[in-house]
Amino acid sequence: LVTELMHCQVSSSVRKISTKILSILLMCAKDQEQMKQLMALYLPGFASSLKVFLERLDFSAVKWLTLELSRCVKHFYNFKGQAWMSEQYTLEMLDLLTAILSTVQEDKKERLSQFKTAKKKMTEEDVEDFYEDVERIDKVQSYIMEITGVCLRTMSGVVSPKILEKFVPLYAKVLE
Repeated sequence: LVTELMHCQVSSSVRKISTKILSILLMCAKDQEQMKQLMALYLPGFASSLKVFLERLDFSAVKWLTLELSRCVKHFYNFKGQAWMSEQYTLEMLDLLTAILSTVQEDKKERLSQFKTAKKKMTEEDVEDFYEDVERIDKVQSYIMEITGVCLRTMSGVVSPKILEKFVPLYAKVLE
């Protein structure tokens, strides 16, 4: 049901509440096995929702989904050395997060180039709104860094090469 609600086209509030439910369920789980099972059930829903909103370039939806995913993943911070999702699914999820991160960075670069030409015609308020919008979308990068950090801490043997290959170059672009 929660996965279906994540895809609700009628209301963003329904989508947001459904993702918060998962985080609450993870907090209420009695043991680690229940947490792993819950996450295994809901990760495909997160992934499919992220893909849908990324294809639409709906960055506000991608932002709250990555925020909620990072909140859920943080529950596994102390699972060092334990697989809380399958190795194959971890690698697929990291590929999806790489695609999101590169798309967000490309969008930011495009917006900044358009801004340089349109800045002369904009008021101070428009300029402030533009920078606030870019800042809001940039938070996706922070959430993805948090997710990959937990994955690296808990499943370093599996994800280290992938993170080194895919994310380090993208993170270096953020620091430029």
